[in-house]
Amino acid sequence: MSRDRITLYQTLANRHNPSEIEKHGPYKCTNKKRSWLGVGYYFWDTFIELAHWWGNFGGCHNGNYIICESIRPYDEEVVFDLYNNFEHVQDFKEYYYELLKTGRYTVSGALEHLKRHTDFCEKYIAIRIRGDHSTSSIPKSRIPFIFGKNPFYNLIPPVQLCYFNCPDIEDWDYRVIYPEEYAHIEDMVF
Repeated sequence: MSRDRITLYQTLANRHNPSEIEKHGPYKCTNKKRSWLGVGYYFWDTFIELAHWWGNFGGCHNGNYIICESIRPYDEEVVFDLYNNFEHVQDFKEYYYELLKTGRYTVSGALEHLKRHTDFCEKYIAIRIRGDHSTSSIPKSRIPFIFGKNPFYNLIPPVQLCYFNCPDIEDWDYRVIYPEEYAHIEDMVF
């Protein structure tokens, strides 16, 4: 499926500064423990439930968080898509296995190696990936299958985008949408 626009959500600590956040955001994650795809601007793809989960359980916000939304043009040609493009998945798998012959690598280590030693950053501005490892406690919206022991289809797949090479990111339409007292009155649905 091809799409020309994408809705992105970024979860941030609530420091009671929504105007400052809208003026200076989106924000880059430079924390090596949290940046599992390398340094970049992390967003949840499409589902606001994931941004709420991160604010409550996944990040270090302990329920005190802000969610910002950005609706962006989406160009799949410049996104290295490890969620929905099996050619990219195969390429990354082969690269990763070659790196493993030289030592231990994490996902972020392999991606950083790609960025530094290939033309990867000339071709791509972002990575898209499903992050199941970190979202096991998300309440699932599931459609159970009839066969098998406990198989299900997750209606809210935990997909992230990490933009790392996006020179126009400061010009994005980026606005606070949660908590509601920070949202602009003209944006509220009645």
